[in-house]
Amino acid sequence: MKLAQAILAFLLIGSLTSCISQKPREFSSIYASRYNNVDVPADLVWQTAIQVLGERYEITANDSINKVLKVRTFDNVATIKIIALNEVTSKFTVSSRNTLVPSKSTVNTIYFELERALKNIEN
Repeated sequence: MKLAQAILAFLLIGSLTSCISQKPREFSSIYASRYNNVDVPADLVWQTAIQVLGERYEITANDSINKVLKVRTFDNVATIKIIALNEVTSKFTVSSRNTLVPSKSTVNTIYFELERALKNIEN
């Protein structure tokens, strides 16, 4: 009986840790987010995000010091966070929740638009 409990506990802990870890470009339903690292300086990622997303969506919050942008899509608000990893590499994260439920379609829409714009800068 104790062996069965130990195996069950081991499997439960293993499945929880694998669910919590997130890789670049993958959607995480736990964090309701998707992120990627790009070879573009954080200031340029910030300017691109404001320009590209501002053309199509309503920007509801703009914190240029912490580089956090909130964008209203059709029915949800997406949060874009930009972090400078070094002088030429940045990490951007797009997240969105509708009440407590992750809004995967909103995250994917904003993420892929911003990624497409940043790929044009990288190349």
